[in-house]
Order: sequence, then C-alpha cells, then structure tokens
Amino acid sequence: MNEADFDRLVGAIYESALNPELWRDTLGVLAHHVGADFFHLVGWDSRERVATLGVVPEMLWDGAPDPAAAQAGDPPDHLACLDLRHLLGGCLAQRESLSLTLGLLRDARHGPFEPRHESLLARLTPHFDRALRLMEHIQATTQARDQALAGQHASALSVISVGAAGQLLHCNRNGDALLKGENVLRVRHGQLECTCDEQQAKFTGLIDAVVTSRRPANLLLHPRLEPERRYSATLTPLPGPDSANDPAEEILCLVVPLDQRRIATAQQLMQLFGLSAAEARLARALAGGQTIEAYAQESDLRLPTVKSQLHAAFEKTGTDRQAALVRLIVGVPAVRDRG
Repeated sequence: MNEADFDRLVGAIYESALNPELWRDTLGVLAHHVGADFFHLVGWDSRERVATLGVVPEMLWDGAPDPAAAQAGDPPDHLACLDLRHLLGGCLAQRESLSLTLGLLRDARHGPFEPRHESLLARLTPHFDRALRLMEHIQATTQARDQALAGQHASALSVISVGAAGQLLHCNRNGDALLKGENVLRVRHGQLECTCDEQQAKFTGLIDAVVTSRRPANLLLHPRLEPERRYSATLTPLPGPDSANDPAEEILCLVVPLDQRRIATAQQLMQLFGLSAAEARLARALAGGQTIEAYAQESDLRLPTVKSQLHAAFEKTGTDRQAALVRLIVGVPAVRDRG
C-alpha cells in the first residue's frame, strides 16, 4: 500500500467513527489491501454480556453459495465455502468492561498473512483506537441529548433559543408548536416577537436588557386569541466562552402556560405512592384546584367516602394536609404513555 492509499484509509476510519454505517466499506478496503477473505469488527461488554458493535461483510468475494441450498430456498452459507485458518488482528481497544476486536481472516488456500500486512495493521491500530473512542463519545453524547430532549418533550415547557438581536436559532418540539400556533409568540423575518402588539416593545427591550446585563428576566405573556390566559416567559443568557462582562450572544426563552398545569397521571400516582385508583383520581382533582366538596358532587360520591379516601392518600404519601398533598403531586413530572 502506498502512502496515498494509506492516508485515504486513515481518513475512512475516522469517517466511519462519525457514521458507523461506513465501517463495512472501510474494513472491506482494508481486507482487500491485505488479501483477507473475511473480516469482523466486534465490540463486547463483558459486564452486561452484550455485543455493542458487530461488522461483517455483506458477502464474501471468494466461494460461491451452494447451488443446491439456493434451489432449496435456504440462505447461502458463505462461510461454509471457506477454510478460514489464518488470522490477522486482535484487540484494538480495552476500556473497563468494553473490548473492541478486529479480525482479518484468510482461506487456507491463500496462505498466511505476510509481515507487510502485519506492519500495515500495526500502523493503523492507533487510528482505530482513536476513531473508536471518538465513536463512543459521539454515541454517549447523542444518547444524553436524546434523553434531555425526551424530558423536554414530556413537559409543557417550550424552549426557544434566540441570538442577541432576537433572531431565532433553535427550539424544541413544544417551542416549534408554540411558534406555529402564532398565538403567544411568532417569527417574523427570522425574528422572535410577541403576537400581542402591546407587549412587543417590552419583549424586545427585555431581550436587549438580558443581552447587556447577562441576568435573567421574566415577562407575563397574554395570547392574542385568548387574552384571558397567561404564559410565563423567562429569558436567560446562555454561558459563552467570553468574559462574563461581555454581552450575551445567545438567550434561552422558556415559555410555559400558567393556567393549564399538567398533573401527574393517576397511573403515576398509583405506582409511586401505592394509591388506589379512586385515591389517585381524588389527589389529581385536588392538585387541579377542586375542593373535596365539589369533587364529591361531581363524582356522585358521599362526602364521608371522599374524606376517607383523602385520609388514606395522606397516610400513603406521608402528608397530613391537603396543601402538602398538592405540593407533593405537582412536583411529580407529568408523563403520559404514548404507546
């Protein structure tokens, strides 16, 4: 292999770390250069006893599938056509319980690997190690990001990121729905603005103040179509690499409805505190602002029955007053089963 081919192969290794679907093609190129008939790249977690990575060829270059098996409709067994006796490779990386192993194999008819093939793999091994570390870091970061996004989506919180001049940069799913509704906030010519004209000047001034002072600020928003409803908007600067005395370059706008509080489901309360279905329904009603008298009448229950359910809920949740019970329940993140 000349140096140009070596450089291309090293580049392909790092490209595969960014896009793991490319590993098969990259290893296919390496196998071609060393004359291997088969390859595998395997990740194994000995603690969890699960494979974390598995890359093998889609098909083998040598050895045709058995015609009889093909006529019978069975999938061809390519490995049965080979006598894989010669191995080049080994453990590329070992970290705690995780090991990553590369194997390049040759059919007995093609003889053993040559010293130049061993030298090539030795030169590539540090690049494999760094690329695999990079891939693990990207996967861990992606998983953490997905978990954070799932937490945001499960709540009623709209997260909108804007630049120092108010230009829209990013928003989560709830924020996207809020902006598309154009009832509280909207985007005009790339700029975030209030739908209520009376509040727009104050909103713009608040963004400027947060940019300059690097201190959070809050504003009560009223929807254009439902002015009786209220939304809380908190503007907070994102930390940047520059000095804390410099103006903020990016601001988070956190918006949540104040009059449409999401309350934990009855199923959540039953699982968390062991409440019965009736006790969970009562607890949710109280958290939503109902009195026990109104709940009893609405549910067609006798007041003593409801009071008995309430005392049972006190005992199971470790509370002794309605106010304490409500505070406990509203602190539970409301997550609905979308299945």
